[in-house]
Amino acid sequence: MRHEDIRLANASGVGNQVVLFGARTGGDGIGGASVLASESFDDTKKPSKRPAVQVGDPFAEKVLIECCLELFKGSVVEGIQDLGAAGISCATSELASNGEGGMHVDLTKVLLRDPTLTPGEILMSESQERMMAVVSPENVERFEAIMKKWGVEYSFLGEVTDTGRLTIEWDGQVIVDVDPRTVAHDGPTYERPYARPAGQDALQADHFTGSAADDARPRGEQLGEAIKAFMASPNMCSKSWITNQYDRYVQGNTALSMPDDSGVVRVDEHTNLGVALATDASPRFTYLDPYEGARASLAEAYRNVATVGARPVAVSDCLNFGSPEDPDVMWQFAEAVRGLADGCMELGVPVTGGNVSLYNQTGGKAINPTPVVAMMGVMDDVTRRTPSGWAPEHDGQAIYLLGTTRDELDGSEWARFKGHLGGLPRRLIWRLNVSLAICS
Repeated sequence: MRHEDIRLANASGVGNQVVLFGARTGGDGIGGASVLASESFDDTKKPSKRPAVQVGDPFAEKVLIECCLELFKGSVVEGIQDLGAAGISCATSELASNGEGGMHVDLTKVLLRDPTLTPGEILMSESQERMMAVVSPENVERFEAIMKKWGVEYSFLGEVTDTGRLTIEWDGQVIVDVDPRTVAHDGPTYERPYARPAGQDALQADHFTGSAADDARPRGEQLGEAIKAFMASPNMCSKSWITNQYDRYVQGNTALSMPDDSGVVRVDEHTNLGVALATDASPRFTYLDPYEGARASLAEAYRNVATVGARPVAVSDCLNFGSPEDPDVMWQFAEAVRGLADGCMELGVPVTGGNVSLYNQTGGKAINPTPVVAMMGVMDDVTRRTPSGWAPEHDGQAIYLLGTTRDELDGSEWARFKGHLGGLPRRLIWRLNVSLAICS
């Protein structure tokens, strides 16, 4: 997809048509992300809200993607939005809010997979493989021709207006009449109280003793057995039983995949231009020090992209925490966000988007704070990628370890294996991370 083909999520142009296309709307996923992002669960009872799980269809998604690419290439749509969390309610409000006028939609025109759905359920359904587009009247025939070519269902729901309002009707009755910005952009701002947990100092003072200073550390044959048991632990063992369930070589443009440090995909078959992607998280480090732990996740993703030969350029993130109503958890969240912001400024990579998942806890006990960082890098030529493994032709070549190894095992996987969580995460020297990336 070329830059000039990009279409944004906005609804402009009075009289332009609003169309929903792709899969039909069903009861799956109603309230899925919107409930799960704000619901805690207890071992002894069911959650007060149990959303249906979204049912994905990879083949339908592929057809929808190809259909959209043809729409973009032909400049057939004025604006477009995918339907994710909160479904039609989110897509209509965001399109209208980003546009210059308003929008009117007739909900009775939505193609349904389940005819028993109520208006509220239709608005909130998170059925997969759906898109909403804005099409000018002169492009309607071209739009319909492309839909028929790919066998994609569609329905025209309404049009862009000049009212500055989002109105949605059902069976002739207006059920929504709002300023779309109040839904999409001007939501309430919470000033949650937060404070450093009372036990944080004691936690950080509890250092792991299984380091070089520990006389009880395994030696000789014991060391070999310990390493085998360590490598069999859930975090260290092979994940191929998961990754091998998916075809990661579709269309033949995958240059690197598991178990390499980053996935690399060729995006231009003529120039071999490609992108590298890596995701990393350090929940144990972040529990010990949310600021430094979040930075550690960022730095690891940065290095993983750089080591395959790509230039890190952008970040996305997924911030997973417990209840923000708990001042301890809110402090973890605030510190982690501050750490990510400072780290991105120092590395010179912007955060282009992301999401937040809160209330991840059971019986009042929150998960370890888990900011997941996704780093994207650009490669001018994917044929020059650097894999993380060794091949037979590498026999006789020297192996170098770059950087300095220090006695820093607090929060490490080895400490977890030995049943310990305490102390301070490893100390990051940012200029060395940048230097290592340049060396790669």
